Amino acid sequence: MPPLWTTSALAFDAIVCASEFVYESWARNVSRTPILLAPAPLEMPADITPDRARFGLPDRALLIYTGFEAASDTVRKNPLAAVEAFRRAFPNDSNVRLVIKVNNPDVEGKLHHSLARLYGLIENDERVILLRDRLG
Repeated sequence: MPPLWTTSALAFDAIVCASEFVYESWARNVSRTPILLAPAPLEMPADITPDRARFGLPDRALLIYTGFEAASDTVRKNPLAAVEAFRRAFPNDSNVRLVIKVNNPDVEGKLHHSLARLYGLIENDERVILLRDRLG
């Protein structure tokens, strides 16, 4: 952990961590500020069964997921970097897919301008799957 972070921790009443990994990192490096673990309250209902076919996803491939809001700040979620990282990690693996969920891809019936570069980047890579439909 960078020394600046441990020093900066003294300015806070507590540090709240969403994962055990982050919690352990802070707890090992900061002793005078309380470190709290607050995992996301998410439970999968028992009656939900996986259905890859619903989204046109292969049954046996490893799926890597990312998502973003087209009308928001696409730099923050950076789907272009996700595609680049995927290609670096799996340059020749045909049994891996990158699934990108795009919220609100259309504005007034036209493709949002932020998607043009993404479409150009993935158009010749069948391993990248773009989900544009509203789920639910």
